[in-house]
Amino acid sequence: MGLQERDFNRWTRAMLFASSAHQGQTRETGEPYFNHLLRVADRFDYASWPARASSARVVAFLHDLLEDCPGSYIRSDNMLVTPRHDDEVDDFFQLDPLEADALDLLTHGPCDPYVRYIDRIIESENLVAISVKISDIE
Repeated sequence: MGLQERDFNRWTRAMLFASSAHQGQTRETGEPYFNHLLRVADRFDYASWPARASSARVVAFLHDLLEDCPGSYIRSDNMLVTPRHDDEVDDFFQLDPLEADALDLLTHGPCDPYVRYIDRIIESENLVAISVKISDIE
């Protein structure tokens, strides 16, 4: 099964959405934060996991957004919302329910012990969240 145009368009939109949201952020090494998101997303091969690669790539690009971009949230209709840096209208990204659940699971709250956070991801059995977290920590 080949790459579908819809999937490619969603990946591109997620990549641009994340790039805008993380604009100006850097890793401890000083490299742009977006490079980390590219590495995490690049590990998901459509050919080897066609049933979930599209969602995994979308979530990989967006996995740190709720944690690292103040004011970002997921609405009840699974719409991801993040404020823009230029004080214009907020940006929106439509998630499917699996992606919204994965992003919620991957958001590590400041009062949540790390071991409990990892347990919560594993216990969820959400394969997208589990796969993105493994890719994130490799």
